[in-house]
Amino acid sequence: MRRLVNRESVLMNVIVLGILTTLAGVSLAEAEKRFMCHNKIDLELTNVAVASYSQYVHKGRTFDDDTTRQSVLKAIDGLRFEGAASRLDFGFDIVEFELFDTKNGARASNKDVKKVAVFVTDGFSTRGVEFTRASADTLTREGVNLFSVGISDHVDKDELDELASKPRASHQLL
Repeated sequence: MRRLVNRESVLMNVIVLGILTTLAGVSLAEAEKRFMCHNKIDLELTNVAVASYSQYVHKGRTFDDDTTRQSVLKAIDGLRFEGAASRLDFGFDIVEFELFDTKNGARASNKDVKKVAVFVTDGFSTRGVEFTRASADTLTREGVNLFSVGISDHVDKDELDELASKPRASHQLL
């Protein structure tokens, strides 16, 4: 998987969101923190929002919140564990209709601001692969670059593929 390094010094809005669960001994918070540290995201150029999806959606932080690395990691730690179904549809909705909205502190959408959504998932949504494909296509058409992070040895690879932009090999972490 390629790193989300901002070599071009462009402005980015990044959303990290995932299912609230614990699988294979790796918690969502730990997986998200590993992703953040792996990618060495420059928070001076990059706004980060954090949310989770399961039975309900929880916003851990919006783009309006403090932009320090510590505050991002604290928001990830603060997400509530539910252990319910993977309602990926809720995740898509919060990305499409709420978090990338300037009312939530996102930078205005234009060609100079990249939009990135990172889905941390077990790869088994309640709506199925076809829904995931259609929803991911919608976000991609809206200019969102998608990354998928699988947090289980039993991830549905087909669904994880649909959650990642192309080339998929550089947009996934298993």
